[in-house]
Amino acid sequence: MDTQRLKELIELMDRNQLEELEVVDGEQRVRLRKKPEQTREVVQVAAAVPASPTSVPAAVPTSEQSAVVDPAMA
Repeated sequence: MDTQRLKELIELMDRNQLEELEVVDGEQRVRLRKKPEQTREVVQVAAAVPASPTSVPAAVPTSEQSAVVDPAMA
């Protein structure tokens, strides 16, 4: 098979987005295969979100603390 015929087959592969082509012509046989492009997988990792502060309830005065002692009333 001559180089012109091979070029035509390669163009045929490109036009039709073929990955592989095998042609048998009498006793001649040719298989063309594109080398797959190496792709890199990009993985995005979400940034860590800081934990929101938990709300702490205000201190509730106990009965001992809330009792106001007026010395005049005692």
